[in-house]
Amino acid sequence: VLEKKFQVTSIDAPKHTITLADGSTHEYSKLVLALGGAVRKLRNEGADLLGIFTLRVHTDPERIMEYAKGEDVVCIGASFIGMESACALVPVAKSVTVICTTAEPIPALGEEIGRAVRLYFEERNVKVITKARVSKLNGEDGRVKEVVLEDGTVVPARCVVAGIGVEPDTAWLKKCNVELDKRGFVVTAQKHGSLVAFSKKNRSAHDRWVFLYFNCF
Repeated sequence: VLEKKFQVTSIDAPKHTITLADGSTHEYSKLVLALGGAVRKLRNEGADLLGIFTLRVHTDPERIMEYAKGEDVVCIGASFIGMESACALVPVAKSVTVICTTAEPIPALGEEIGRAVRLYFEERNVKVITKARVSKLNGEDGRVKEVVLEDGTVVPARCVVAGIGVEPDTAWLKKCNVELDKRGFVVTAQKHGSLVAFSKKNRSAHDRWVFLYFNCF
């Protein structure tokens, strides 16, 4: 049974039940948590200034493009989101700079490919600062003005895009008797046996599975 447009508000692992926003309670034999991730936001000083964005929903690019027109833009993070954002913003921005904590961008692909990507972007007027970390963000009249790196370098920025990864979207589970590790990931091998890895091999014809699927788009 596929339940649409229902919000799960609590889980009782010992009783093997979930409660929905309408107050109804449903039993399960096994529970699969497919919660996805929450965008990781900047925690530096000045992170609450206007003009600082993350990319998560389909309306975000339009807002960023509007803010970036004719402005100095800094993309914090040099994985796919950061580099793709930089590429898209070049035609409308005054300048585009990428802050990369590693030796080369897109570290998952290795330094050789990352170097080629950096050179490709630099040829297209994107400045990539490698082995750099953000210290704070300074503002003016409530809007971001510049990004200050740990080595003291100041990068002009009237628009900032933070592409620094995601975190487990599990904060609400803390009050639901669901054990989380220090990073926020669900610990599946619990004494109640209610949270297990989904596999055809461990399914039974008598199991009642509840899938929680959160679609962000």
